[in-house]
Amino acid sequence: MSANFMSAWLFDSLVTTTLLMAAILLIRQPVARIFGAGVAYALWIIPAARLLMPGLEGAPVAPADNVQGVQDNVRDMILSGMTHSDALATNASAPATVFPTIDYTALALTMWLGGAVLLFIIQMIRYAAMRDDLLSEASDIAEIDGVRIIASDQVAGPLAFGLFRQFIAVPLNFTTTFSPAERELAIAHEMAHHKSGDLFANLAAFIILCLQWFNPVAWISWSAFRFDQEAACDARVLAGKGAEDRVIYGQALARTAFDGVPTFATALNSPKTIIERLRRLSMKD
Repeated sequence: MSANFMSAWLFDSLVTTTLLMAAILLIRQPVARIFGAGVAYALWIIPAARLLMPGLEGAPVAPADNVQGVQDNVRDMILSGMTHSDALATNASAPATVFPTIDYTALALTMWLGGAVLLFIIQMIRYAAMRDDLLSEASDIAEIDGVRIIASDQVAGPLAFGLFRQFIAVPLNFTTTFSPAERELAIAHEMAHHKSGDLFANLAAFIILCLQWFNPVAWISWSAFRFDQEAACDARVLAGKGAEDRVIYGQALARTAFDGVPTFATALNSPKTIIERLRRLSMKD
């Protein structure tokens, strides 16, 4: 695959996915109100699928006119009687001038790929440091369906993390601050993240974000995607629950509101997003 063809495919894919993400940003809230949080969350599959599709144009094919032109040049050389030695002599007499050329397409692709790899590596280092800090001083509480529940003073609310070794971290005062019903619903929320593969979806979405590290629409979409994921998880936990459970769940969400949330593998628990999540659940008070 040539650099020009790759750059054309990349440009086509990035422009199309940007337009799709912008459209989803406009319709996600009305869709959530009409069809539910799960449908709004599912909308984000569309730009991800488009990025994996081939470009709208096929691979470039050398025009037939170029081949015919080469054949005509060869025929003219033969007819003019120019021998190989004549050609060498002509080339030797011409002044040799060599100008350095810069392949701007290859340079742009290198910068794009370098930025994507750098962002991914930095985030993975941050995630690994967060995970190691949580596990270094955490104490085991229980294990549910292969998911280890640990207590740590480094979280203010329940936190699901780990792709293959799955964990849920809770604050040290979890049993005293949260009522039994709140604890049950809070753990159910984090278990729903693991069971539905949300953390794998986060990894895939973050890789797409890395590929569009220079695109402000992609960064806005990343935040909206994470919020829609949390809202969809809220809806799954409360499916079939009564009004009393919904109030208890809202109280549990309010208790987890804090700033400085660790990135990438955690719920969005800032006070602003908690309020928006409660509004998605039709909780006005």
